[in-house]
Amino acid sequence: LAADLAHDSATGAASVETLRTALVRAFHPARRVGETALVVVEVERAAALGTAYGPAAADDIYATLARRLRAGTRGSDVVARVAAVL
Repeated sequence: LAADLAHDSATGAASVETLRTALVRAFHPARRVGETALVVVEVERAAALGTAYGPAAADDIYATLARRLRAGTRGSDVVARVAAVL
């Protein structure tokens, strides 16, 4: 159950709560070691893709993007899906 809550079921990317935990850890002054970066990628017209091709097609696009982002990051990095919650 904890693993299910830690990741987005459609993409396998980290959940919003996992991202929040990672950000608190990364930006906490007592724990800072080296440099920290935050990169945000917004998928333009995502709603239009879901409307035109169906939710499953939109999820496939998000899953592909998440896989590609994870392939280019370190194991300690977090790739998360945040869907209109911030």
